[in-house]
Amino acid sequence: MDSCSGMHDPDTITISEHQMQDLRAAGADLRCTCTARRRLGTPREVQAVQAALARAEFPRDCLTIQNITHDSEFGGCLAAVVIAALIAAGVVAYVSLESLSVGLPIVGGVAAVLAIAAWFIVRSTRYAFVIRCGDTAAVERALDIVGRAGEAVAVNATDWRYEIDAAELGDWAVRCIERANARAATVAEALGVQVVGVYSYEEWHELPRRNYSAAPDAAMAEDAKAPVAAARKSSLASLEPASVPLAAPTGSERGGAHVTVRYRVAGYAPREPARPTEAAPPDATSAPPAD
Repeated sequence: MDSCSGMHDPDTITISEHQMQDLRAAGADLRCTCTARRRLGTPREVQAVQAALARAEFPRDCLTIQNITHDSEFGGCLAAVVIAALIAAGVVAYVSLESLSVGLPIVGGVAAVLAIAAWFIVRSTRYAFVIRCGDTAAVERALDIVGRAGEAVAVNATDWRYEIDAAELGDWAVRCIERANARAATVAEALGVQVVGVYSYEEWHELPRRNYSAAPDAAMAEDAKAPVAAARKSSLASLEPASVPLAAPTGSERGGAHVTVRYRVAGYAPREPARPTEAAPPDATSAPPAD
């Protein structure tokens, strides 16, 4: 009894069902990076990947560069500054400048110029690009191409695309509801009640993950030395073989629907429990057992 509203909570039974199945990906996006010393234009490694994709009959716009970042090596810059300072000091000593007020600015200026030049020389450029694959077969071909592009190019992740429409989600829920109704009828009969309605209904879906991490571990790095990659035949032999062979992920995930139905029940009428059969009395006319 609810002390506030004065209403009884309905008698209910709760049934949960789920419908899970394997889903195949419709395609994927390979997220790749390329680290190069080149500061202007597209690196030759990325150009080689683009050319190989074109020869493999990929769409012309399948490779898209997302961003470009520049990283400078602090150790290289510091060494350049020290070397520049020593060279400037040697120049000052060679021309025998008598005034430090004139010599020190020259040393500092030459060191600064050489340090800035060294910053441009020793810095590396990181290109992040995406290869769009139309189906799972294209994913394997793209991984083969990237795997032969050299150590500068790496695949960081594979974003699978799963195309699940509303009609398919509805079919999953209907299957769950049908099984839940059958179970509710069986449970109600065992409890001695009747299902008279539905009190609440909950539905949620478990959809596949989009991201698949493709970072190799130490064991994969050791396996890279095996002659397995050499056995793979490809028309793109002009590219250098990768240091770590890339294997295409399965592109399959589990997905489905979960349904929880709370049924209203009434008319409790328990059945009489079955009693064990009593043993029949001994027959008086039967002969006594022999001694």
